[in-house]
Order: sequence, then structure tokens, then C-alpha cells
Amino acid sequence: TNPQSKMHSSFLDQDAKAFYFLTDFIKVASSEQNLQDFGQIRTIKIAMATVERMKKNDLPKNKKLIFEVYKQVKSLSPVAFNYFKGPTQFFLFWIKLTGEVFLPLKLRRKIVVFRDYFVARRIG
Repeated sequence: TNPQSKMHSSFLDQDAKAFYFLTDFIKVASSEQNLQDFGQIRTIKIAMATVERMKKNDLPKNKKLIFEVYKQVKSLSPVAFNYFKGPTQFFLFWIKLTGEVFLPLKLRRKIVVFRDYFVARRIG
């Protein structure tokens, strides 16, 4: 894995701004279903990457963002939800069911890192 990649960087305020920009885009694009689905998929990808990089001390100042991520996950269209596969779909379902965002997405990141570690070992 690349230690310089966004996956390994800390939470950035720009990520939150991008997330809010895309949620506004979804509202504007709601008349075009395929654009709305695409916007939701992109928003959830950014939301997952943003929340996965948060640390516990980022939570108090970003409660609004966490709640907005939950609202976006809860409102996913079936097309957008089905775009995601396996573990990600499970974690999105968990978020919709429980309203817990932070810990499930941190756990998802650990699973992805663990999986990538084993894939790299198999290749190398």
C-alpha cells in the first residue's frame, strides 16, 4: 500500500466540503434519475473515505457531517445501493439500520487494509 495515498491521510476539511457539494448536486440532479444515482454513488464513496480517515477527536466538531452521511446512506436509491458490493453493502445496510456511521466505516477500512495485505502477500 502507498503511505502517501488518501486512504492513509488524516481527515481533511476539503473532504467535508466535497461531500456537501455533492449532496447539493444530488438535490439539483433529482429530475434526472441516472444523474441522481451517479451523484449518490459518488457522494457515498467520498463520505466513506472521509469518515474512514476521521479520528475520534474529529467527531465532536463533525457531528453534523456524520449525521448528513447517515441521511445520505438512508436515502440511497436501490440502483445506487446495488452498485456497492459485499462488505461495503453490508456496512451501508448496518448504517441504515442502526444510524451508527463512524465505527462501522472505521471497521470497513480495517477489513479493506487487511484484505489488501493478504492480496499483496499472495502476489509477492
